[in-house]
Amino acid sequence: MKTYINFINSLIFKILPETRFYGTKRFLLRAAGISIGVNSRVCSSVRFLGNGDVEIGDNVWIGPQTLISSSKPATIKIKSHVGIGPQVYIATGTHKIDYTGVSSLGAGINLDIVIDEGAWISAKSVLIPGVRVNRRAIVAAGAVVNKDVPENTMVGGVPAKVIKILKDNV
Repeated sequence: MKTYINFINSLIFKILPETRFYGTKRFLLRAAGISIGVNSRVCSSVRFLGNGDVEIGDNVWIGPQTLISSSKPATIKIKSHVGIGPQVYIATGTHKIDYTGVSSLGAGINLDIVIDEGAWISAKSVLIPGVRVNRRAIVAAGAVVNKDVPENTMVGGVPAKVIKILKDNV
């Protein structure tokens, strides 16, 4: 991601209506080095931070006040047909624990995050670095995802645990 263009984008986004001008927003995000597919809609209050790669598939919805932070060498991949609710936090950066130093905050690390096709990330959820939300999974509102989410399941809680197996309506 080109951080200087992303900064200019953040200023432009502030004057755009929250849920309009999606084509303009896609154009601006592409100019900042973010890969974004067709018909993906990003609300104006969404913030992108860092210099890592961000890939967004087709027909994705990213809700208001979501924060997406990616630092090199990590990548955030949001595949097609994903819905992300408001105030979701997705970040690739964290720290190792320092057991012997004067601070618990050890060396910084960056780990990929993947959200597979058809997943739904509900409001105020947190995705910890290194997790994968598998195909058609649902993350319940307020969940903190600290490990991979199995396909066709719903997870919730802090930390997130499987609370429901999703089945077809047959």
